[in-house]
Amino acid sequence: MNILQLVNDRIKGLINISPTVEPTTRDAVAEHLELCVNQHQLFIDTVASLSPEQRTQLTTLLEEQFRQNQHASPWLPSYKQILSLVPARIKDMEQKSAFSAFVACNQMCIDVLTKLDDKLEEVFPESAIGIQNLNVTQTMVFGFLDLSDLYSNTSIALWNGILETLMHMTPNPAKYLIDRVKNNLQTVADFMVTCMTTGDVLSFDKLMERFKRENKDAYLINADNTPNTLFMKTGAADPGGNSFFIHGLMTMNPLVWISQLWVLRRNARIRKIEDEREWLNAKTEALKLQLQGVSPDSPEYRRLASIVQKYDAIIARHEKDIERYRKGE
Repeated sequence: MNILQLVNDRIKGLINISPTVEPTTRDAVAEHLELCVNQHQLFIDTVASLSPEQRTQLTTLLEEQFRQNQHASPWLPSYKQILSLVPARIKDMEQKSAFSAFVACNQMCIDVLTKLDDKLEEVFPESAIGIQNLNVTQTMVFGFLDLSDLYSNTSIALWNGILETLMHMTPNPAKYLIDRVKNNLQTVADFMVTCMTTGDVLSFDKLMERFKRENKDAYLINADNTPNTLFMKTGAADPGGNSFFIHGLMTMNPLVWISQLWVLRRNARIRKIEDEREWLNAKTEALKLQLQGVSPDSPEYRRLASIVQKYDAIIARHEKDIERYRKGE
């Protein structure tokens, strides 16, 4: 089945469920956008809390782990696999300073989301957003938001998992988190490549101008309630933009965005970010102690380890709730 047929079938599915789905609002999308920015910033701030010397030490520890090639933990192979799927320039950044490319990509996401927030009324001119009035740009935005969310979560999961591995802090990390990272390695790598090797694709205002100029920013559903795929037959806008559109349409359950399930997901994400901040801080502070040569048996190290173990379980529960709402369950 070709991509045009897939899109056509997906839009038919949207038509079938549209009578039962309540619309969401532009304000709700803005609130979700803000949560995405907060998640990206949380990761950036966490990595930045290490001094340059500590970042160098962390990079050296990772290199030693790779040389030993003994990966009892699943996190190092996942990190290594992502680096094998990206261009040499991105891989070189990581080899010089661990997680520097991840920081750069998370920052690019913030830049895109900030620009998008400024243009939100243009992207969503109607305050109510329903299936019947979804257009190409809006679907693309939803796709980017979902991928951006996946990327920040994966960045945080890898950071935490690798720190756990290096500190031997948690021998049995949550299987759910591991599986989610392992199942999305290609998607995460592709998103990283798109963000860091293409420029204008991330400028939604420029894409909107092009779409309007080329008459491609069409509704997904025609006035006679049939799928509109004509915009796809007239030629691609660009590879990255299309990847966001396809993701928004094919892999993101629209019920998450256009129903009350979105509210449940939003509330779960707010709680998760609040708890995640404590989780990240405790784990990063424990790493700093290790880099300083402090014994794992010291009272402060053991205090931080107990906090980490407590929040490991809390974060895993949040993640499961968010994923359930994301799938419309």
